[in-house]
Amino acid sequence: WIIMALPMSVLRIAMHQVGFTSRQSLIAIEFHFLGMYSPGFFSGIWIAKYGPRWVCMGASLIFLLAFACLQSANGADEESSDIVPWVLGMVVIGVGWNFAFSASTVGLTRSYACSHPECKSLIQAVNEGLTFLFAGALICCASFIYQAGGEGLEGWWTVNWVVMGFIILFSLVLLLDVGLEQTETETPVNEKWSPPSKAYS
Repeated sequence: WIIMALPMSVLRIAMHQVGFTSRQSLIAIEFHFLGMYSPGFFSGIWIAKYGPRWVCMGASLIFLLAFACLQSANGADEESSDIVPWVLGMVVIGVGWNFAFSASTVGLTRSYACSHPECKSLIQAVNEGLTFLFAGALICCASFIYQAGGEGLEGWWTVNWVVMGFIILFSLVLLLDVGLEQTETETPVNEKWSPPSKAYS
């Protein structure tokens, strides 16, 4: 949520300050929503086929692609002005959010369904509470981060670099999780010890 919500919160302000019209920034937001929800028609199929961990890994790569697009955005007043990086970056980050959020939700459900089904309500409530607590806090801080960078393109790039930090953190947690899963898979299960049978003559 943080990776997706931070740039979305300041997108229209940033585009307006670098010379784009209100309608152009609204187009970027509209395509962003399309990227967020349209993959839902097939993301479940990929989660069922590859598993939530690997879909989340794919989402982290999509986030990196979105970062590259958004970081290459320029102003409308420049000679090479183009709205495409803004729109494309917001579409791609929306697609990454859909895959990551859907896959992590399935992964969480599987984790407590197998180990602690009696705690499912508590686990789900804590997860939702923490998710929206941190996302809401970062959304409230988005304007301060943007202004700290100097507003305009400088502020926009600063927001993107903060997002990049969360992408790296997200990827590291996934790599750690995949490594732990492989370690558990490779660890042999100890067979129960049974006393040797004695041969009586």
